[in-house]
Parts: sequence; C-alpha cells; structure tokens
Amino acid sequence: MERFKKILKYVSLFLLPTGLLVILGFAIDFNNQTQCQDIEVEIAYQNGLNFVDQEAILSIVKRECGNIKGKTVTEIDLDAIEKVLLDNPYIEDVSVYKTIGGKLKLDIGQRVPLLRVFNMRGEDFYIDRNGFMMPVSPVYTARVPVVSGYVKAGYSPSMDLSLSYKADEVTLSERVMKDLYALGIFLRSDIFWSAWFDQIYVNSMGEFELIPKYGGHAVELGDIENLEDKMSRLMIFYINGMSKAGWHTYKRLNLKYKNQIVCSK
Repeated sequence: MERFKKILKYVSLFLLPTGLLVILGFAIDFNNQTQCQDIEVEIAYQNGLNFVDQEAILSIVKRECGNIKGKTVTEIDLDAIEKVLLDNPYIEDVSVYKTIGGKLKLDIGQRVPLLRVFNMRGEDFYIDRNGFMMPVSPVYTARVPVVSGYVKAGYSPSMDLSLSYKADEVTLSERVMKDLYALGIFLRSDIFWSAWFDQIYVNSMGEFELIPKYGGHAVELGDIENLEDKMSRLMIFYINGMSKAGWHTYKRLNLKYKNQIVCSK
C-alpha cells in the first residue's frame, strides 16, 4: 500500500506540470487566434504637449499597416507598427502589445521640446530634451523660450547636441547649438527660470542674452561656463537688488564677470 502511494505521488508530480503546460499551450493558441477587437491608444500629454492625438495615431497605423481590426494576433506585426510610429518626428517612444481581451494597446510618449530656434537661414525648429532637433508642428505650438540672432547652424535632425565636445574640435555654429541645448536643459530644470525667460538672443560672438517676460531688461550671460554660479548671482540680485531698486531701473545686467553683476541703465 505504501509503495502504491509513493508511485501515485510520483505520477502526480509528473502529470501536474505536464497538465499545466498543456493548458497553457491551449490558452496561448486560443489567444493567438483571437481577432483584434479594438485599438486602444494611450498618449502621455505631459507638460500640456499635444503634437499628436488618438486620431492621428490611428490614421498612421491604418495608412502604413492596413486595417488591424479583425486580424488575428499572429497576423499583426507589432514591430512594424512600432517602427512606423517611431518614424513620426513628434513621437519619442512607443510600446505596442496585445491584451488577452483581444485589444491592441499603443502607449505613446511625445518628444519634449526645450527651445524653439529661428536661424539665419530662415528655418525654425525645436531642440528637444534629448538633444535632437525636431520640426515645428502645423497643429500645435509648444510654449518654450524662443532663440534668435546669430544662429548659423541649419536644421539637422540627426545631430546629437547632447554629446560633449572640446572647443577646438567644433565650429562656432556647432558650439552655439550644443551650448543652447545645455542652457535649455538648465532653464527647464528650474521652475522659476523656466517660467521667467521666454527669449534667448545669440550675438555675433556666440554669446547669449536672456530676455525675461517681465522687467524690461536683458541679462548678458556670455557663454555657459560657470552657468550655475552666474544664475545663482542673478537670483540673489533679483531678491536683494532689483526688488529694492525697481524692476525697470536697469536695462542690462551683465553676468560675464566673476563674482559681480554689472548693471547699466
């Protein structure tokens, strides 16, 4: 009797995982044969971004991949859908997957612009948070600081502005673009500065001037060397100086000199 119980135990231990595998196989096969009932689009609208909407996403998928609804899971090429969506210049990341209920789920992340640049060639474009240029949109305008002045670099969406550089290895126009990206990152990381400045002017020497929304003055930043120190001095001056002297007392605030701010009326 004891021997029979042991045999029964071993047989059960063998059959249980085998049975589970069989059931799992049936479930997977059933899911693969399930027809797509609907496409659900989830778009991250962080910071109020609205470059793409659900209608635009569904239109891209239908135009490039055909009618997805009614196809079985095995007939849907998830990689192809992901690729055509990532080809859109306003989309940063995509996750495409199927649910057990027969839905195709598309999770969309939009590119986040830091600055809008108007160059000397008559072009305008954004610089995004990853250091790449992106086109302006005919349907949506991002509220970011506007860059103008002596910007000679042309629109080049493949150029990675986030890469570090040595001064003797880049042209002045390339340095300006890379420094603009670094400046944009800095401004966006601070809740006050990101709301305070709405214009950046580039002079003929590749130096930057920041124009605030209020106060009627320009901030001569120079280059971005010691940027954090310069902006810290500016904040102290705003609190202890401008608030007492008056916001319209000075026309220019020069931060280029170490440990001081030169003001001119």
